[in-house]
Amino acid sequence: MRSKQWYYAQLRWAVMVEGKQGLRAWKEAVHIFLSEDEQTAFQQALEIGRLGEDTERCSRQLMKS
Repeated sequence: MRSKQWYYAQLRWAVMVEGKQGLRAWKEAVHIFLSEDEQTAFQQALEIGRLGEDTERCSRQLMKS
């Protein structure tokens, strides 16, 4: 079993609203997590970023209703 190392991902999302021009806001976050190697850590960081996109999409939908 390989030991895990700590990694961090600094993520930034550009928030844009459909039908409106331009950037509305930036969202930034830092995530610290354990991973087996750099490649696996990179894949985990991408997944964290994708989950952040879904969270933003859901919160905007709730605000509209």
